Amino acid sequence: IILSCVMNKISVQNDVEFVRCDCCGLSEECTLSYIEAIRQRYGGKWICGLCEEAVKYEANHKQLISLDEAIARHLSFCTKIQKSGPPENATLHLIRAMSRVLRR
Repeated sequence: IILSCVMNKISVQNDVEFVRCDCCGLSEECTLSYIEAIRQRYGGKWICGLCEEAVKYEANHKQLISLDEAIARHLSFCTKIQKSGPPENATLHLIRAMSRVLRR
């Protein structure tokens, strides 16, 4: 009976689910326990790894803002980007952006 309970607990922890980032909309496949931990950390919001790093950077480098303010700023930024849509000539825009990155 104990082994059965342990196996059930392990299978529950290993269940995975697709979850969508509340900031950028990226979908990730994560364990339920990880999803719950991230939501607890960020006030009920699911934030993907990339957005999480951006929020941490914002909070650590702008010492006068809280984690909640950093999340709000990043969410606002992502919303503006999503509403603006892709550039008129997306391929050329990407090539130019990559050229600038490589020059640095």
